[in-house]
Amino acid sequence: MSIWDIITQKGQELITNAVMHLQFRLPSDPVPDGWREILSCRVPLACHLSPTDQDRLLRVARLMLDEVPFEGCGGLDLNDDIRVTVAATAHC
Repeated sequence: MSIWDIITQKGQELITNAVMHLQFRLPSDPVPDGWREILSCRVPLACHLSPTDQDRLLRVARLMLDEVPFEGCGGLDLNDDIRVTVAATAHC
């Protein structure tokens, strides 16, 4: 088993545990257009997840983006590319 297999397995376990044990419901509506492409281009570990787990990761990221305020520093404009990358990486 490679290190990437272990990391992927642990990531899947974290997502499953978060969904099962934390007191929130993931958004059920579809993720915005373009988020899947951002995930595949910007979060390399997500490519090792199944499509179902990628969808779950994006829903967890969406919940985070809905609940946690993000603010750019030094005039940086936070677009979806940055926001989705940060939120998905935080949960990957």
